[in-house]
Amino acid sequence: MTTLTELSVQVVELAGRVRGARQLRDQGAAWVGFDSRVKGLMRRLSGPMDFLEWIQGRDGVRDRRSPAGLKAAVGAVETLLTGLSNEPTPDRTMVQLGTVEEAVNNVASKLVESAETAWNGYRATIQWTNPHIYAPFQGDPVFGEAVKELSEAHTKLQTLRTETYLGDEAKREMFDELLDAQAALVEKLPAMDDEEVMRFLDNAAAPGGAALTALTDNVRAWLRTHKMSSKYAIRRS
Repeated sequence: MTTLTELSVQVVELAGRVRGARQLRDQGAAWVGFDSRVKGLMRRLSGPMDFLEWIQGRDGVRDRRSPAGLKAAVGAVETLLTGLSNEPTPDRTMVQLGTVEEAVNNVASKLVESAETAWNGYRATIQWTNPHIYAPFQGDPVFGEAVKELSEAHTKLQTLRTETYLGDEAKREMFDELLDAQAALVEKLPAMDDEEVMRFLDNAAAPGGAALTALTDNVRAWLRTHKMSSKYAIRRS
């Protein structure tokens, strides 16, 4: 993949020199748009490529493999480079560029598929914190601010989570920062390492509420310890 990107950069650089050459000054109009088309190809490659580089090695992500059609795309770009180096004409070069666009677009689509698969695999391994289980601590002088920030971080994370993949660098940076912030905020809140208590709080936060049988002695003791008993009420379903 690096080879294909480097070759594309060479195309842009060489095309610039070609346009500036004295013998092609009368053909300037014919070369308009060449740069933008090549740079468009590079953008289509860079999004999924940069994402795959970022996600490689994370849980649930398989090792990267070269996408189908890579060899053909590299060959097409090399042919275009050769043509640009040998007194190119606009007509011939645009035909060669068309071949490059077809080959590179095929590679880009395969990269996007790989990016989406990797993103789905990684998302499945993440332990998403349910901020609603901390709802009783809203407004608490000790934990209230952390609960608010956790809810805000959760909302932003879930928005990013719905992306087909994070092709934008700013979004990837934000995602990592939010994961770190979420972990740090959870550390500031009362420990939820008791599965029975966690299950009760999780169900109680849902629209249907928790079953009365879930209010065990262990759960009641936890609620009393954290002065949360008054935050819950029993109602008929």
